[in-house]
Amino acid sequence: MDEMVFRTQQWLNSTYGNDSRYNEIEENGKTGWATIYALTRALQIELGIQSTADNFGTTSRSLYGQSPLQRNDGVEDNKYAILQGALWYKGYNPGHYYAENHTFSKVFDASVENAVIQLKTDAGFINPDGVVTVNLMAALLSMDSFKLLSSYGGDTNIRLFQQEMNRMYENYIGIMPCDGIYGRNTNKALIYAIQAEESMPTSVANGNFGPSTKRCCPTIPYNGSEKSYTNSTYSASQIQRFAKIFNFGLYANGFGNGTFSTSIDSNTIKQFQNHLAIPATGKADLATWLSVAISCGDTSRSAKAADCATILDEAKANTLVNNGYEIIGRYLTGVISGGISKALSKAEIEIIFDAGLRFFPIYQTSARSESYFTETQGAEDALAAIEAAEEFKIPYQSTIYFAVDFDAMDYQITNSIIPYFRAVSLNIKAKYKVGIYGARNICSRVSDAGYAVSSFVGDMSTGFSGNLGFKIPDNWAFDQFATVTIGTGEGELEIDKNGYSGRDTGVHRVYSSENDEHNDGEHNNNIQPDVLINRSGNRIPVYEYKRAGGTGWYSYECAGDIIGYIYPDEFYTRYHTGEPFHDYTTGNDQWLSDGDAVHKVCFRDSTGSMSIGYIQEELSATDYNQVESSLPYQEPFHYYNVSYNQESEKYDLIKQNTTNSEVPFTFDVKNTTPYYNSTGELLGTLQPGEKIIIVKNSSGYASSVGGKSYPWLMWFNKRLPIGESTYVDLDQSNNTGAFVNLGYEIGTLYEERAIW
Repeated sequence: MDEMVFRTQQWLNSTYGNDSRYNEIEENGKTGWATIYALTRALQIELGIQSTADNFGTTSRSLYGQSPLQRNDGVEDNKYAILQGALWYKGYNPGHYYAENHTFSKVFDASVENAVIQLKTDAGFINPDGVVTVNLMAALLSMDSFKLLSSYGGDTNIRLFQQEMNRMYENYIGIMPCDGIYGRNTNKALIYAIQAEESMPTSVANGNFGPSTKRCCPTIPYNGSEKSYTNSTYSASQIQRFAKIFNFGLYANGFGNGTFSTSIDSNTIKQFQNHLAIPATGKADLATWLSVAISCGDTSRSAKAADCATILDEAKANTLVNNGYEIIGRYLTGVISGGISKALSKAEIEIIFDAGLRFFPIYQTSARSESYFTETQGAEDALAAIEAAEEFKIPYQSTIYFAVDFDAMDYQITNSIIPYFRAVSLNIKAKYKVGIYGARNICSRVSDAGYAVSSFVGDMSTGFSGNLGFKIPDNWAFDQFATVTIGTGEGELEIDKNGYSGRDTGVHRVYSSENDEHNDGEHNNNIQPDVLINRSGNRIPVYEYKRAGGTGWYSYECAGDIIGYIYPDEFYTRYHTGEPFHDYTTGNDQWLSDGDAVHKVCFRDSTGSMSIGYIQEELSATDYNQVESSLPYQEPFHYYNVSYNQESEKYDLIKQNTTNSEVPFTFDVKNTTPYYNSTGELLGTLQPGEKIIIVKNSSGYASSVGGKSYPWLMWFNKRLPIGESTYVDLDQSNNTGAFVNLGYEIGTLYEERAIW
């Protein structure tokens, strides 16, 4: 409890409690809007307003502005007591304390003036006076802070610019918070600052990046093309101020060093543009200004990705292709208003692939209010999504995006949404990867908690509190920014345009009985594949399926299309040949007790997706069934770590000690990486900077194998958390190791992979 907030509450209730224009508040000593509203209504009563309200609006500002409060020695007034209460509430000491008889000091003397001056100084003003202006009173009657809130993520550089905006643009923005947090108010102030530099009158400027703001926004370097609101060419000093505002916006979005120079750096701009997947011009052009200032960016820009609730037929799929789209988001289940299905079907998947498109799966039933997000619902949704995805034979390790379709506040994310996604992750059973659809803050917080690996960002909702002032998540794959209608006639289609980062390439093939078993070993939990590195120096072609053929003991051969290659130094997972597979020729499932020269593999294909196929090996009859290959060009993953060579400025594969049984194989974690128990349940997430080990033992390298049913996993013994000196079991509850996700989606070449 804050003592002075408590005493302020007591004084307000005792002074105004019998006035119908005042709403009595709880005397709990806690900060919150209730006390702010009480202070606001108290001031309105003192100003003679009969219809009071919780906001310091136009009438309040007009009446107060006729006689702003300032030092007045020897005079007592309730308005001075209200001012003191507001100062205490903001954390400033006006020098007067609550007396035992419940009367509040009602003066404006030197002590009160000093507190006002300190607040103005914190707000960024240089050599301020003690006058409580209209804008300052409005700031006092708010929850805004003027001190750095470092415990809430406040940034010193952000605060310095907030203070500068108060000095430069008070007529446009009022007095904004100086807490170091780039939130809604700061984001809006940035746009006001742009409008002020465009010479837009205060009566026109509104903090929205509308047509006039776009028209007047200068490209930097500036060539005189764009003109101010008054149709004047910008001066060099104006362009410098624009550049400073732009650099602040870049910094708030995670780029730049916080110096806010009056010139631009093309390399930093290109980094930002590449991160947002917009044209990398290296200039502060309109498209980049828009991406800096508003979540949706330039809604007129072209896009390669989209999502829609309409079931695609051939005409609509061709419309997408003809308009330059490559990947479409579609729903696994569900209906739209009127009970019309929005769900994907096997026939639609075939249409999508035939048109040359890919798709990314979305799971959403309701998800439009906090009440939906419970752990029970998360478990149910995970199982329902798995059932639908397996029915469509969508490859395992494809990302399914679970939706959060409302403007969730931070406490709602903590209390409801994160527990929901924890349940989704636990119940997805390592089969599929969890993605999230939602506003920026929602996506970032769930991803940072380790419960989503990819974000489908709802940036079209520019007014959402979860978008205003938040940078786009680092793991964004799709960025929904505009709704448009494309095509004509039967091909007409309403879509949401999506920015596309390339982090998730979507689904480009599904498994069928004609080419591969969908479950990749699920039928036999005892099968443990090898994780190998191609050290042959040659690319290895991977085929679609295997069939009977060949001569002699080569009774099976690879067949179908080449679906990709395993390139030199890439890792891949190779199955033992003595295992079940579907014989395309006979149409039957076969078990090869004697094996053959064709191995099933899990690898990263040309689209960047994890895929399953078959490789033909040149093996002798005595080598074909090797689990840990004796062939020199197929070496176990754990034999090699990765090291950065300072001299060559390249990464190298480094052979680890393979002879000393006392030395564990040690790896660094370079990407956020989930790990699972033997049944596929999520145990936790490894963070970049942690180390994991495989302890060698006399019985062989049992730890070199991949996951029992999931070839994208590999077993490790222990982890070394960041800042610790002792390794701990990955599965501490069972005192055993665990299966770590290899990160096929990140990369299989040594400098790319998740585990080094």
